[in-house]
Amino acid sequence: MGNLWVAVLVAALFFVLAFLILYQQTITFSVWFQISDLHHETIALAFVALGIGVLIGAIVIAGNEK
Repeated sequence: MGNLWVAVLVAALFFVLAFLILYQQTITFSVWFQISDLHHETIALAFVALGIGVLIGAIVIAGNEK
């Protein structure tokens, strides 16, 4: 059960990093998400995907331990 909390914290870190990347883009370019220029968005989406993957992996591992 202790590893599950570590996974949740790592996933939360990835989600916060994705938010901060998009927030920095908003401050710099005044656009939150610009589909025509996928630079910051690609990195932010990768962090979101990593966070979701960590959560799914933690759930699968926790389910196999029972």
